[in-house]
Amino acid sequence: MLHYTEPIYRPPSEADDLFIQVTQGCSHNSCSFCGQYKDTPFRLSPMEQIEADIIEAAKLYPDKKRVYLLSGDPFVLSFDKLKQIGLWLNQYIPSLEAVAMFASINSIKQKTDAELKTLFGLKMNLLYLGIETGDPETLAFANKGHNVEEAYTQLKRLESVGIGYLSAYISGLTGDGLEKGLENARNSAAFFNKVPPVMLGVTSLSIWDNTEIGKLRREGKFIPAPELQMLEETRELLSGLTSPMLFSSIHVSNLVPVMGRIPEDRNEMLQTLDQQIAVLKNDGDIPRYSGRDGRM
Repeated sequence: MLHYTEPIYRPPSEADDLFIQVTQGCSHNSCSFCGQYKDTPFRLSPMEQIEADIIEAAKLYPDKKRVYLLSGDPFVLSFDKLKQIGLWLNQYIPSLEAVAMFASINSIKQKTDAELKTLFGLKMNLLYLGIETGDPETLAFANKGHNVEEAYTQLKRLESVGIGYLSAYISGLTGDGLEKGLENARNSAAFFNKVPPVMLGVTSLSIWDNTEIGKLRREGKFIPAPELQMLEETRELLSGLTSPMLFSSIHVSNLVPVMGRIPEDRNEMLQTLDQQIAVLKNDGDIPRYSGRDGRM
């Protein structure tokens, strides 16, 4: 039986992958907005268990082309461990084409250029990165454990060895106040233009009770951005992106989903956002999520 420990999170695009758990929880687990792994202590799966799971999974799904490593930040594993996992995956699953996983700027920093190149050669060629913002002040508030300059340096290193990465952006991180949100979007667009991801996925801030932002909201120190403001922030981000990438705001947290390629589909996506912004401004009735553990 394959070993899995809840909670399990994976990107929608990896739904059909073969899942192999190599860590539990998140090695950082201190982002101000995230409560996914607050009740899950971080630990590494035993290497013998990982090999056994790969062997069993290969028998069950011998023709799988993609493998997704769980959980919060598998790339934090040492190079030696990741290399061994990659060797096992290639040995037992000959059809393998890609190995994807969540990673962080700090876990990339721990690897040398030669080690990154070796991992790429073992088909560990796609990382999901919660960049969230390219604005220094907003990034400090998000408490990601790195700064903008470090993110730029590490992403350029991934580019140099051919490892692809998908980045995330969260609208609403600056709270209520349109100008702050627009400034965050402009600075973030400039950042992503310099280190364009394969895909930039946009979500709207969801506030959970077990997070630092949840605590600040209860204390009246953080006022959530209205839906209209987050939509305008997303529009500002999109309008400033010029480097080739896939742009997606189809996450369930977003009021208006758009998806397309930049630059080819940018104007069409902007038109969709502009139409909905106009509707919301004219109606004066801005939908809001509510709930004990949801966005307010």
